[in-house]
Amino acid sequence: SARSSEILLHDPDCAVIQQLHEFRSVSGLDGYDSVRGLFIEGNPVYPGSEIRSRTHIQLCVCNPNCIKGYFRPVEADNDYAMP
Repeated sequence: SARSSEILLHDPDCAVIQQLHEFRSVSGLDGYDSVRGLFIEGNPVYPGSEIRSRTHIQLCVCNPNCIKGYFRPVEADNDYAMP
C-alpha cells in the first residue's frame, strides 16, 4: 500500500539518526535529548524549483522528559470541507 511504502522510505532516515547516536556513544559523548533532521526528497514542485515534492522533517525525541505535553486528535467535523 502507499502508506506502507511511505514508511519504508523513512527507514534510511531513522538509520541516519541511529548512526549519529551510536557514533556519539562510542566516542564517549553524551547523547542528544532530541534530533531534528531535514530530508530533501522528490522532484521539484515546478521547473527550476528547489522545493521538492517529498521533502520532510523527522523529529526523534530520545529523552521522554523533554515532552511537555501532547494533543489528542479530534474527530473530523463533517459540516466542513476536508482539506
